Amino acid sequence: MLHRYNQGFNPHQLAATGVRPLLTPEQLTAVRQHIQTITVEKSILVYITQISNATRDARELFLGSSPRASVALLGQ
Repeated sequence: MLHRYNQGFNPHQLAATGVRPLLTPEQLTAVRQHIQTITVEKSILVYITQISNATRDARELFLGSSPRASVALLGQ
């Protein structure tokens, strides 16, 4: 990424790089709506909580993760 930037890459002109969309805006909206229907099992929520709590108790870390970090691990 740094190499491309150094060579003059302009992220506002993606078409010039050959990057093309994989989905139409309508397809993307449909995928986002479907994602909202997915539920996470309680065991996954417990696991995320354990990971977050472990960072708060780790001597190697100056600061542990915040509640927002747990939400980020969940992917929301």
